[in-house]
Amino acid sequence: MTLPNLPEQYTLIRRLGDSALSEVFLIADESGHRLALKLLRTSISKDPRILERFRREAELLEDLRHPNLVEGYGTLEVDGRPGLLLEFIEGASLRDALDVGPLGWEQVARYGVQVARALHRLHRNGVLHRDVKPHNILLDPRRGAILADLGLVRREDDPELTRPGSALGSPAYMSPEQAKDPSGVSSQADVYSLGATLHHALGGQPPFRGQGVGEVIHRVLHLPPEKLPQT
Repeated sequence: MTLPNLPEQYTLIRRLGDSALSEVFLIADESGHRLALKLLRTSISKDPRILERFRREAELLEDLRHPNLVEGYGTLEVDGRPGLLLEFIEGASLRDALDVGPLGWEQVARYGVQVARALHRLHRNGVLHRDVKPHNILLDPRRGAILADLGLVRREDDPELTRPGSALGSPAYMSPEQAKDPSGVSSQADVYSLGATLHHALGGQPPFRGQGVGEVIHRVLHLPPEKLPQT
């Protein structure tokens, strides 16, 4: 694992995690303020479509501030790789919490309201998230549920960046219309994904499960969701 060579005003603390597109590191500035640095992977850092999504995420995070959205503090290039400076949330993700077990209905309802408020802020500004799932909901001890990772967002007035037929998002939480054609979805797809996320939080498993992406999408399109516990 290669660690990034940060500009001198920043100090690397530790690696926080990674995905297929990016790596995330905990860093501190000269005043000791801790930040999350999200760096694109070198292998895709020259892809113009991914660069455009990355640039757009940075703009949106600075424009659409809300207590239940992760804050953004601009961009930073490190080792020739574009990066985002983000608010560091102390708590774990909702997905981490669900590894322990399902949550009580009152807690789930509280988180649902908080994420719904964040989505309302996005939707009122013509922005779709398109990847609401437990992994992208961070749990802050003071503010509660905070919606993160706007990497797949789309503005209604943006040039279309989605290839027809490419099912962007996470299959287990994806609406049927997004699974069919992500380029034509509306804000209702985000509402569906929030519902699927809350289903997981209550029942301890996603509403649709399968051995692979294809099987999960088939279930999303053609079968009812897993049943919630009787309680």
